[in-house]
Amino acid sequence: TGSLYFIGRLMPTRFKKCRHQRGSSFNGYGRVGKHQKHPSGRGNAGGQHHHRINMDKYHPGYFGKLGMRHFHKKANPAWKPTVNLSNVTKFVEKQQADQAKNCLLYTSDAADEEDSVDLGGRRIIKKKKKKKKHIRPVSNKTQGKYE
Repeated sequence: TGSLYFIGRLMPTRFKKCRHQRGSSFNGYGRVGKHQKHPSGRGNAGGQHHHRINMDKYHPGYFGKLGMRHFHKKANPAWKPTVNLSNVTKFVEKQQADQAKNCLLYTSDAADEEDSVDLGGRRIIKKKKKKKKHIRPVSNKTQGKYE
């Protein structure tokens, strides 16, 4: 009888690997490598030692402090979400949007001006146009040498 036939809790105890390994010293884990309880330490051990590469790669900034202290920091004064210029009209009534079509808000500095405070003090960003790649003319250096 193959052990693949039995799946999960339906498998009888007599076919389990544990029964087969009874009497052997190392239970299939080998004499040299060993099957130890916590081979690399318990929990987050070794974050600054043998697990340093993993911590630096996947959890940057986990250890220590960085930068200058800012006592009693208030997040509210820095509140300024961004809005794309193409979406600005969605935040204003239609009449107001039609009147403001002549006024162009092209820079992110426009949000600091009084006109754009009506939009909730948001920073306004213009979509950047994709630059065309400049194609350099190819010159044939051999032209004229063999004429």
